Amino acid sequence: PGDRLKMVRLPVMVSYARALNIGMAAAGDADWYACFNNDCLAEGPISPIIRELDPCVVWGSSWWEDKPENHIRTTDGFDFVPAYSAWMLLSAQIRRSVGDFIPDLYAFEDFSYELMALRLGWRIGVADLPVRHLDKHTRLRTPGYSAKWEASRLLYQDLHGIEETTPWLK
Repeated sequence: PGDRLKMVRLPVMVSYARALNIGMAAAGDADWYACFNNDCLAEGPISPIIRELDPCVVWGSSWWEDKPENHIRTTDGFDFVPAYSAWMLLSAQIRRSVGDFIPDLYAFEDFSYELMALRLGWRIGVADLPVRHLDKHTRLRTPGYSAKWEASRLLYQDLHGIEETTPWLK
């Protein structure tokens, strides 16, 4: 009761970050924003789980394996292991504080948002939702995507003072 879902279909392809921003704006004043990749499948109710989550945490779908090459390091000494985000859950408080996703990113949207949230004092975590990531990576079929990915990598590094990320591998 009271749970609402609003679907927004865009007439043109935009970055995932821009699509998330449009979707969250269309959702208006919500308590939570569920940001799903287009290859995620909900296999059960998620609202009861979301209601129990800490609203001071940006929730992702799984942790990156905690090994040295997966640590994100910034030039000012910030170091973290990001949550991989086939989907993300953002509370209204976090969205108001952090704001929108960086619309020009075609990759690294989740890591960028997590880093912005961490710098503002929020936390990141992983929640167990009945959602299956089909792992289709549909954006890899987008013409010119490798160039967009590489430009996003460089923008992400520049915006956040990231020391190094892996270049696009062909």
